[in-house]
Amino acid sequence: MYRIVVVDDEPFIIQLIEKLIDHQRLDVEIVGTATDGSSALELVKECQPDILITDIKMPCLSGLELVEELNRLGISPSIIAVSGYRLFDYAYGAIKSGVEDYLVKPISRKDLNDTLEKVIDRISAQRDKTESFGRLKERVEHGATYLHEQLIADMLDGTSSVYTLDQINHSYLCEFRPGFFAGIAIRIDVPHFEEVFEAISKKCERVIAESLDDSCAEKQFSWIGGYLCGVLNSTGDSVYPLQRCVKRLFNALCVSMDVYEKASVSICVGDVVTSMDKVAASLCDARMCVRVKCICGGNRIYHSSQLNHGNPSKRLNPEQITMLRSLIEVGQAERLQSWLDDVFSYSASWYYEHPLDTLALVDAVTSNFVNLCGMLAISINPQTKTDCERKLACACSLQEMMGCLHAFMYDIVLCDLKQRERRGSFPVQRAKEYIAQNLGGVIRLENIAEHVALSPNYFSALFKKETGQSLSGYIMSQRLEKA
Repeated sequence: MYRIVVVDDEPFIIQLIEKLIDHQRLDVEIVGTATDGSSALELVKECQPDILITDIKMPCLSGLELVEELNRLGISPSIIAVSGYRLFDYAYGAIKSGVEDYLVKPISRKDLNDTLEKVIDRISAQRDKTESFGRLKERVEHGATYLHEQLIADMLDGTSSVYTLDQINHSYLCEFRPGFFAGIAIRIDVPHFEEVFEAISKKCERVIAESLDDSCAEKQFSWIGGYLCGVLNSTGDSVYPLQRCVKRLFNALCVSMDVYEKASVSICVGDVVTSMDKVAASLCDARMCVRVKCICGGNRIYHSSQLNHGNPSKRLNPEQITMLRSLIEVGQAERLQSWLDDVFSYSASWYYEHPLDTLALVDAVTSNFVNLCGMLAISINPQTKTDCERKLACACSLQEMMGCLHAFMYDIVLCDLKQRERRGSFPVQRAKEYIAQNLGGVIRLENIAEHVALSPNYFSALFKKETGQSLSGYIMSQRLEKA
């Protein structure tokens, strides 16, 4: 529907125009009329019509003066000028003012509707062009956003670490400039984080844009695994502008999160570097070190270079691994808590002084448990493992991390125990029957596994878990017993 305002100092001309317009065919409506230029100006500002049909010669404010005033105000309907004069000066003045078409009185039905049709075609084409440009702009902006997010992801997995500054800018549509760079990882802790994530994400986006608008040559951020990870870039011959950017960002984020109860903001800054090929390492350090918040507390700015890195590859000792395997094999889920208490038996001050070692120990427990389950033919749902990793990443204290570990391990061991009880070791029973029938011949692991429809590795681990004996040991004992 196209909206029209009609202006003429002779009311009967307005009525005539209304009657002559083919409203249905052209899909138009008259949304207002006026009999002088001053009234018409207010009417057009209020109605915002698509088309203005106006007389040129009117008292107070002429049609051409009305058009000029609309142009000054930035209001630009398509304009059809109407006049009782064919003089060149009127037509030239109308065209110069931005009038698209010119009608001479007396107005005929055909001339009016043909003119309106031409104007509507132009409006329609312009709308299509505007909408198409808008869609194209949206796709370009969406594509740029995707590339910016992909840059952070690629840096964290090492894909982009070999690129030069120019290659990064070209490949990811960024505007990094020579100067100083630092990887940044931000952790926001609020109750029920996942429920308010969208609101927090928008707040962070706005804060980053406002607090770093003029102080950074470039800034790119993306949410990765519950953390807001990014890269800051400043120019000049000093690192201080970059450090001020971090402080300004931290303060602005703290203020914006005040609306949430018990909210805390933690930022970790990786090493400040001057070469783009070292930015990925800075970002990885920042993301790893921001996790120390759950050990050392929130509402702080951490610098990875100032943390005690100690032994970040800290592992469980052989006795602890052997005990864990035993608990898994026999299905003693109820003893896992005491095992965890033994692993995390250091003093509270040790954890605070060695936060990265503490996190390495948490990772060692997780990886060893998963590996042992694989060796013992216990399947772990990938989503369950992912959920545990996400909860560990979002934990606010060491106690909460231990709770996550215990729940993860307990559920898997208990579920495996129930499955064993439910199936009654059916594959193992079938294997024993096969062995009894073929004791006099050659018995191979591959043949037994095929008989029970399991892979050789899986069956071998399952048989030992169910019987406490290796397959070859069981076969030997059966042959000796038969002899």
